[in-house]
Amino acid sequence: MFRHLPSAALLVVLLLGSLPALAGSGSGSVRVEPSEVQIGVCYSGQRLSVRATTPSPRKIVMRLTSADEPLTLKKKGKKYGLIWRNMGDVHFTAVPTVYLLRSSCSLDQIAAPETLERMKLGYDGVRRQCLRGSDDAPPELFAELVKLKQKDHLFDWQAGGIQIQPADAGRQEAVGEFLLPAKAPVGDYTVDVFAFQGGKGELIGTANVRLRRGAAVSAITDLAANHGLLYGCLAVAVAVLAGLSTGLVFGR
Repeated sequence: MFRHLPSAALLVVLLLGSLPALAGSGSGSVRVEPSEVQIGVCYSGQRLSVRATTPSPRKIVMRLTSADEPLTLKKKGKKYGLIWRNMGDVHFTAVPTVYLLRSSCSLDQIAAPETLERMKLGYDGVRRQCLRGSDDAPPELFAELVKLKQKDHLFDWQAGGIQIQPADAGRQEAVGEFLLPAKAPVGDYTVDVFAFQGGKGELIGTANVRLRRGAAVSAITDLAANHGLLYGCLAVAVAVLAGLSTGLVFGR
């Protein structure tokens, strides 16, 4: 159908045909470094640097999350007011293993609570998705879940952790940092960047981070999973050698 069109007209047609895809790709760009993290023997977490180019002026929120999964926890209580014991299971339907949030200012200065909740920015939005369809997880237990996650640094929320500086052509660059905790499981993580103006926000870009085991950790994991007896013998041997070495060093 384009056989008789001049080259300039053909170029215009192709550009017009690509406009819907460009409009759906967001109004900014997001970069994460590093985008792939390997877990080594001495791994203790990894700092991630996030850079986003957005229209100016905007207030920025950055969110790092993992895939949602169901979670079952034991509910503790006192029997006869004296003895602590398990009082049953509590089921949450969709809990992110990791939920880290950074914002250029306090969230109550960015948008209304219902807007933030709908966009799952802040713990209120997370609570809503965790309790959806769950009949045995009362809302007050979600606060205990957050405390449990915060203890392992899997949930974290910091206001004012983003630096904004001017860029070219009426745009700005937002720079933030996340600490991917040591207890974060292997898998894929998503970094979403939102830009707000006048209480209204939009997702301006997304980047992915992959966390995987290094060669040494993969070998140890495979040994523990598939060759339990050999793994146990090697663990005992290493412990004995470490004890003898410590005795020799401090003995002298």
